[in-house]
Amino acid sequence: MDDMTAVVARLERVENENRRMKRAGLACLLASACVLVMGQARPGGSKLQAQEFVLQDASGTKRAELVLEAGAPGTEPSPVLRFVDGKGNEELLLTPHKLELAGKGDLGPDILLDDAKGASRIDLGLEHSQPFLILNDEKGIVREDMGLERGEPAFVINDEKATPRVGFGLSLGHPSVSVFDAEGYSAVFGSAPLETGGVARQTTAASINMFGSDGSLLWSAP
Repeated sequence: MDDMTAVVARLERVENENRRMKRAGLACLLASACVLVMGQARPGGSKLQAQEFVLQDASGTKRAELVLEAGAPGTEPSPVLRFVDGKGNEELLLTPHKLELAGKGDLGPDILLDDAKGASRIDLGLEHSQPFLILNDEKGIVREDMGLERGEPAFVINDEKATPRVGFGLSLGHPSVSVFDAEGYSAVFGSAPLETGGVARQTTAASINMFGSDGSLLWSAP
């Protein structure tokens, strides 16, 4: 049971985090760059041509730029959209071949993909330097969560209420598969930490452990 605690806790945090605020902030930055270019064009088919566009804040510090940068020798220059903070640190880089977000936010960089109705369906990013991939249903409920917990891989499948039902992963290098029902009963197939007779032990990958709704051990083999 302990090896799934961190995974479940992160799922609850993800449900409570307003990641749309992050996406809105990124959208505002992208919109600013568009306004920079489009706002200079005059009605009636006029166009503005340049090799570089720079967006500055009120103090004259560069915060964004759209430029052509040369690549490998013999290749054509490629357009690059770059956002930087007030100290000149790169926060976002967009090229025809690359999208890179720097981990400067409260949790880390985050990329969301919405469906045609505006519901967030895919969430890819870093949370406290740990990578994750989340898949949501059409209601925005987290149904699958894959990532690293304390540096080890974990994969969780949720029901329609975002409650974990199946989990795969490693805990301290020990593999296990966990299943949960709606009443709180669970079973762990594979290695799991157990305490029997006051003695703590780690079961083998060939073990089956069943727990009651209160977390007590009902049965274990071998």
